[in-house]
Amino acid sequence: MPPKRKKPYTVPPVMPDFKRIRLAATAAASLVGGGGPPPPPPPPPAARRGDGVLRVAYVAIGQGDCAVLATPGGRVVMIDCGTSPEFDAGDNYATVAARAQAVLYDDLFIGATNHIDVVIITHPDADHYERFPAVLRPGTTIGRIYHSRNFDDYSTNGANDFLKGAVAAVTDIREVVHNDDPAGTGGPGETTLGGVPVVAGPPFAMDVLDPDGGITVVAEPNCRISILAAGVDHVYVPDHSNPTNRGSVVTLVEARGKKLLFCGDATRATERFLLNRFRARLQDVDLTTIGHHASDRTSSAPDFVQNLRVREAVGSAPQYVAKHHLPSWPVIARYQGIMAAQGLATAVPGNRIRSWHGKKNNWDTVTMPIYTTGSHGTILREFEP
Repeated sequence: MPPKRKKPYTVPPVMPDFKRIRLAATAAASLVGGGGPPPPPPPPPAARRGDGVLRVAYVAIGQGDCAVLATPGGRVVMIDCGTSPEFDAGDNYATVAARAQAVLYDDLFIGATNHIDVVIITHPDADHYERFPAVLRPGTTIGRIYHSRNFDDYSTNGANDFLKGAVAAVTDIREVVHNDDPAGTGGPGETTLGGVPVVAGPPFAMDVLDPDGGITVVAEPNCRISILAAGVDHVYVPDHSNPTNRGSVVTLVEARGKKLLFCGDATRATERFLLNRFRARLQDVDLTTIGHHASDRTSSAPDFVQNLRVREAVGSAPQYVAKHHLPSWPVIARYQGIMAAQGLATAVPGNRIRSWHGKKNNWDTVTMPIYTTGSHGTILREFEP
């Protein structure tokens, strides 16, 4: 008799379908003649944006990118929203859009307010922006939009025209360039919004230089969100990529002593710019996205990963889509080796990721807190005061 085949290992989703338990008060029935037991205590208030907690959700959107963030003070930031035509089994354009919509309109994020304070689109590859028209419900408004390169380049599915209709004025859509590297080999560049130089400003102001040279897009007493790179065009090191990826907007969130880094499709050249300009600031990062869907060919240089001293990493990539062979096992292994050697992250027994070894796709054991949206589902992280 042939041996029985083992069932494939399946990693439980970190946050399946974005369902949360909500408590409801139940009134005690009154007894005839008076008296009776006292009513139960009221339930704790439901978690919601603005309750002092920093939250971020990395949406399982297939071969693409989408993250939704709520600041401690209640501002909502959306970074990218797009996917590609290739999907894992059971997914399609509609299912990933519905998943992103469920996250965005949950009470943890915009709820019923129908307003996003800031949208950041890292670069004009369709898998980073083309789902906006499908995800944003009618009547949803946006305060500011920041993007790299020309906004006309964001035309797939009419996304650029759709987003123009969501802001109060087209001047609220701003191309950001932050590639000035006077001390590095890249030479002088620029730090501009909509072509206007960005200068220092008062505390808690938007669209000004922060004290460490980033461009502030959100400022609260307990939270600052800054753009550290955009429009990088100098090829500091070979990155086997293109100006679009190289010019990705890179965003740093600093809140209540925590650091969250969003890399888009930043390449090794972008990483070199970041190390030239922000090496010290980009140390002891609590949570980072893995650049370019965990591509080893273009991103995640060893010295960049070493410098982050990161506690947790998330890659936005599917489980099994053969076209791009992402996520790449060498990148996952690099993060795992560096994180283990640095001893700053907490081990995660039983963690596994499906990744690509060249043209072969395997389930791999990963003992460090490294996750992908394809293997783990939509991932929610909360940082309480």
